[in-house]
Amino acid sequence: MSLHGKRKEIYKYEAPWTVYAMNWSVRPDKRFRLALGSFVEEYNNKVIIIHFIYIAPLNNKVTSPGTITRKPCAFIYIYQCNGISELHTFEKVQIVGLEEENSEFVCRNTFDHPYPTTKVMWIPDSKGAYPDLLATSGDYLRIWRVGDTETRLECLLNNNKNSDFCAPLTSFDWNEVDPNLLGTSSIDTTCTIWGLETGQVLGRVNLVSGHVKTQLIAHDKEVYDISFSRAGGGRDMFASVGADGSVRMFDLRHLEHSTIIYEDPQHHPLLRLCWNKQDPNYLVTMAMDSMEVVILDVRVPCTPVARLNNHRACVNGIAWAPHSSCHICTAAEDHQALIWDIQQMPRAIEDPILAYTAEGEINNVQWATTQPDWIAICYNNCLEILRV
Repeated sequence: MSLHGKRKEIYKYEAPWTVYAMNWSVRPDKRFRLALGSFVEEYNNKVIIIHFIYIAPLNNKVTSPGTITRKPCAFIYIYQCNGISELHTFEKVQIVGLEEENSEFVCRNTFDHPYPTTKVMWIPDSKGAYPDLLATSGDYLRIWRVGDTETRLECLLNNNKNSDFCAPLTSFDWNEVDPNLLGTSSIDTTCTIWGLETGQVLGRVNLVSGHVKTQLIAHDKEVYDISFSRAGGGRDMFASVGADGSVRMFDLRHLEHSTIIYEDPQHHPLLRLCWNKQDPNYLVTMAMDSMEVVILDVRVPCTPVARLNNHRACVNGIAWAPHSSCHICTAAEDHQALIWDIQQMPRAIEDPILAYTAEGEINNVQWATTQPDWIAICYNNCLEILRV
């Protein structure tokens, strides 16, 4: 995470609508591919798949006037020297409409989606062994097969087929160890674990199908997020957060009980949770309309090991570094994306090590799993990818 002395890069894509949901592809041949979901307050919404054609700048020279806009002070590196905070600024390179010989975003395809997507996620297949699938949540969980020029719906997963009404899904997660498992969270207080049949045997082009493996009442009120843990082999443990202000952990092998590992002191709804990618003992959560995030250690239930509270407006997104157990990125409505070094826990974490200021309130943040020197943020109708 050494940032001092490096020139930073930022690349920008402008969508025709407000962007909220987004996710990096993890396929080895499509690492610079992202899926973006629109947030339009009506039935008709969109999902767009874009590729970033990245060509590393040579000495950061501007070779084509009008294509690169330089803005100083985009990145601020913060470190402590003899107890004194020093700030070092770096330029950012903002690329909007580049010529073919330069780095650029390319829109591969766009498809319609009912209602805004609450989450989009590529199949966690880093070896390219499974079909190229994308999942989205909204009114239902949908699985899409992505081609070079078009995307088609493979299956719609609905666990309440006896009713004309649906309980909207707030989020979902795709199990990294077993990509045939997905978990969804819903406003009806339940979490559902789905089994997926992908037909990944070589030479087969079967349709993807799914079935309910289990459904459980996870919280007393709406469930807002669900995430699988890498603990215990990475297949059976997951946690959820909800409007009752609690973080609860479950084991698919023993669903008769759950463990409450944190409750918000004011019983504020908890909106998101995220597991540490390298150390499954740690996870982070955030409350509704809160300016801080809470880091938890499952070995010490109910007592936060750290609180990160440098934001000046509501936190909207959190993402652990995929390659480090000590770094986390938070993003908020104060236009700030902050990267923190938490290795000194349980001592207080006073300041982030890196701050980036966007041009709008940041809605989401994603740290690229297969290329950990890239982070994506979205605000308004813009996606920006930052090299750190």
